[in-house]
Amino acid sequence: MVLLIFQPFDIKHGFTFTGIVRVLTYSIMTSIVYLSFDLWAAPILKKRKWNPFYVTLWYSIVFICISISIFFIKNLWLKFTVYTLNDYWTVLGKVSLITFALISIFILIYRLNLFKDKPSQIKLKSADTNPKYLQVQRNQILALSQEKNYTTIFYLSDNKFKKILLRGSLSHFQTQLSREMVRINRSYIINLDYVINLNLNAQGGVIKMKYFDGHLKLSKKFVKNIDEIVK
Repeated sequence: MVLLIFQPFDIKHGFTFTGIVRVLTYSIMTSIVYLSFDLWAAPILKKRKWNPFYVTLWYSIVFICISISIFFIKNLWLKFTVYTLNDYWTVLGKVSLITFALISIFILIYRLNLFKDKPSQIKLKSADTNPKYLQVQRNQILALSQEKNYTTIFYLSDNKFKKILLRGSLSHFQTQLSREMVRINRSYIINLDYVINLNLNAQGGVIKMKYFDGHLKLSKKFVKNIDEIVK
């Protein structure tokens, strides 16, 4: 559609059968070049663990080959009447412009998606070499408690109180949690939705949680975490 509407390669395609066929030849050739490189290069890049240098090099080669293929198709339609080097640089520049515009649109869409509500499901990943996972609803996580290199995650499943021990610090798991999960001391992160009672004092405060016996200590250092969410 971009090629048909804007006609960027100096062939007046027009909204005709012939024009659509010409546009399709651009698209088909571009797809063949891309898929050919993808089938050939993907296994190599995978072996190199998708090293950024090789990925950039691969995309650069694909980009140049796509511009050459479009240049060839264009001149094929024109019966090679303008087969000059300057003409190729023009094609390369227009391919670059179209590519930049499309990438910018995709980035914009991606950035806008960041502002949408996070999915209700959450997948907590341990810090093991071969990580373990806990996948639950975000609102089913009650609290996390750290002891040495491990963290106990308290959660609800089928309305039953459960817990699981995963390797990793509170800081490791906190980056994976939603805003409602706040740190209240060096050992605990809690879900504010399950707070029954909060009493502040000079030392910080104490918190009563649903499903938990006794009270949890709120350190003075972390009172601001509660204030920021409440505001």
